[in-house]
Amino acid sequence: MNATCKRSKECAKCWLAAVPLALLMTASTSAAIIDVGDVDVTVGDSSVDVPITITTDSSEAVAETTLLVQVADGGPGLGSITGPAITGIDFSNSVWEATTYSTVASTGLAVGDFPQLIQYEVLLDISTGEAVPADGEIATITLDTSGMELGDSYDLRVVNTKGGDSSFSGLSEPTVEDGSVTAVPEPATVTLLGLGAIALLRRKR
Repeated sequence: MNATCKRSKECAKCWLAAVPLALLMTASTSAAIIDVGDVDVTVGDSSVDVPITITTDSSEAVAETTLLVQVADGGPGLGSITGPAITGIDFSNSVWEATTYSTVASTGLAVGDFPQLIQYEVLLDISTGEAVPADGEIATITLDTSGMELGDSYDLRVVNTKGGDSSFSGLSEPTVEDGSVTAVPEPATVTLLGLGAIALLRRKR
């Protein structure tokens, strides 16, 4: 047996030994995705609702949750970027709607305490094993977008905030997809720009 053949067999053995480990690592990783999403707001609109959702391709369930939401770098008092203020949070259409829960604002991070950072907790009766399927809406936040101008864009995040990371009991390392809010032209403005471009092209011909 030559050296190349022997090396190939050894590599094959290593690869086969690594497969169970890879499968084990895959199995222990959460399939849940926390998605803030990218939201466009028309210039001139005074507010926009931003749903934060959770989806999973398995039978995972989520229990007690600490949800932090930050706009840009936290804004006045916490950061340097003044963006849309968070003016409300709503759990009425959330995955927890069908179970017993209460939402409690953490000290100093309720709506209005800081313009661009909030922290809320969803408390369940974990003594009875309450949890809900990790598939649906976590909450909807409302942003004051009245000061946004065309082209303005701000990050929306639920991890790496000035208050820490959101946590979701029952999930093992969920994937978190932060979002953004961006000011776009009114549809009528886009139409006028398009018509103007067409007229200009015809004139050049």
